[in-house]
Amino acid sequence: TDNKRMDNYVKKSGDEIQATKAKYKIVLTTCETKHDARKLAAILVEKKLAACVNILPEVESVYVWHGKVEQQTESKLFIKTNVQRLEE
Repeated sequence: TDNKRMDNYVKKSGDEIQATKAKYKIVLTTCETKHDARKLAAILVEKKLAACVNILPEVESVYVWHGKVEQQTESKLFIKTNVQRLEE
């Protein structure tokens, strides 16, 4: 059944659910500009380190830097890759 098949991929540990046999991951990161995001995405796909990269051109980030709350507009990247590529 579907539940038995799902048990091969998901392990429950309290409230936490972890993939145990996932072949693919989505890596999230940001770039300061849309230009930099496009450049990084092209390199990752050309070198076959990612199958696909989605770019959200504008996200607002709020974070603490040197003890001060900062706010900045960045581009968010969703990098779809094979788990074996994460070490490269």
